[in-house]
Amino acid sequence: EAVGAKVTDFAPGQRVCGHANPAKDGTFAEYTCLPAAALAKIPTTLSFETAAASLCAGLTAYQALLRKANLNAVHTVLIHAGAGGVGSMAIQLAKAAGKTVYTTVSQRKQAFVAPLHPDAQIDYRHEDVTAKIQALTQQRGVDLVVNTIGNPEADLPRLAYNGQLVCILETPQTFPKNQVVSVSKLDLGGAHRSGNPAQVADLGQMAAALLALIEAGKVDPLISEVLKRDQLVDGLQQLQADQVAGKLVVTFD
Repeated sequence: EAVGAKVTDFAPGQRVCGHANPAKDGTFAEYTCLPAAALAKIPTTLSFETAAASLCAGLTAYQALLRKANLNAVHTVLIHAGAGGVGSMAIQLAKAAGKTVYTTVSQRKQAFVAPLHPDAQIDYRHEDVTAKIQALTQQRGVDLVVNTIGNPEADLPRLAYNGQLVCILETPQTFPKNQVVSVSKLDLGGAHRSGNPAQVADLGQMAAALLALIEAGKVDPLISEVLKRDQLVDGLQQLQADQVAGKLVVTFD
């Protein structure tokens, strides 16, 4: 709708998207104000709904795999909650990078995840995740775990020597003796609060890169339903009750 006096990369009328600061109100709104550096132009072939569905979960997955993790040393990845927004995007990004991917998914959501072609789906409600990972990796463990669910200590015995653990929530407080691992904490929206312009700009850079992958057909945000504004609360309640696979989008038309 409008740009600041010093903004040169964007002009009124352009279709843009960006990850806002979750510490401020304004996500469920018709208008919001963002730093230009955090924005990316939406490719002409993508809809507003696709762009909106891609940002929070998609950028979290992108940062976990392509900023926090060192994929040069990674062959096997465990991604938790593969049917969720972050998990489903992370599976696709990891597969696009040529990695062997295992994911934890309840049995009722495995049909949703199957088209993403993970190398194994583990029903965490009925299977021993640690034992399954050890069996899949010939007792070596995985090179990388993306933990979106908490309880990160449970992932430590699932890691290979020199393995990497990226945590969306809390990080481990204790470590087994003689275990050699790397642990990263991810806070995507914290870039806005960091005081570091380069980190804010990286939000825009990651968004542009992710949208390019989606435009190329390598990643899909997997929108399960587009809701009207009067269905917003219903959608949030579905999320809270773990009834959603993929992403919900709300339109304010």
